[in-house]
Amino acid sequence: MGISLFFNGAYLQQDILILKHFTDDIQVGLFSSGYRIIVAIVAFITPAFAVLLPEFSRKATQSHSDVSLLGGKIAQLFLGAMIPAVVVLALLSKWLLVFLFGQDFAAAAPVLQFLAAVLFLRSLEYLFALGMISVNKSWWVLIVAITGLVVNVALNWIWIPKWGFMGAVYGKLVAEIVAFCVAMGLFQLASRGSLFPKWITTPIISGIIMLAAMYVSRSLGTLAAFLIALVFYVIVFLVFERTLIRDVLHLGIKR
Repeated sequence: MGISLFFNGAYLQQDILILKHFTDDIQVGLFSSGYRIIVAIVAFITPAFAVLLPEFSRKATQSHSDVSLLGGKIAQLFLGAMIPAVVVLALLSKWLLVFLFGQDFAAAAPVLQFLAAVLFLRSLEYLFALGMISVNKSWWVLIVAITGLVVNVALNWIWIPKWGFMGAVYGKLVAEIVAFCVAMGLFQLASRGSLFPKWITTPIISGIIMLAAMYVSRSLGTLAAFLIALVFYVIVFLVFERTLIRDVLHLGIKR
């Protein structure tokens, strides 16, 4: 995981260096204030996955396909939990930035709103990395990290001169999506299993219903609309994934 931590730092540092080259300190500050919040939250979430490495290793000694099954279950439940959290972060982005950094950083709200998706992308990359390590494919984690960094740098050089700090935001988001896809593909290859689209179906359907409920009830106010939508989201997820939740909670109890 030291490789991942190194490249996470490199991700942020190269953004700042390229922003300084093409823009000014104001735009650097706007981008870094929003992105540092994302990095801090990811750093808080990802260590929770470390306790799963022994379970991944145990599954790997039985069958590599069991590693894929375990990873899929955890990824599905985690994605299901993160979708409402990302919506909350996007809704509270301006307030959070003003609270932490002051009124001058309210303009950085789009950074936090766009990059909220990085929360589950980066965290799931970490989960897939644990799965690859458990089947002795540790060096594949380096492939994921380098891919994300190269794509990010290339897009920054193209988009930052055009769109300033928002160019860095777009580049970061696209790079994270590419790295996530590579990580998921390598995890499936290493574990000889298939994740997509089974593990993503229920969270996506639940998320669409949640957004639809928010839109329909928007006249009641943002908070009320979100709470109503959250109720619909939880109901749909529980209806389709009762067994999944029970299995993952049972795994946590065993740990």
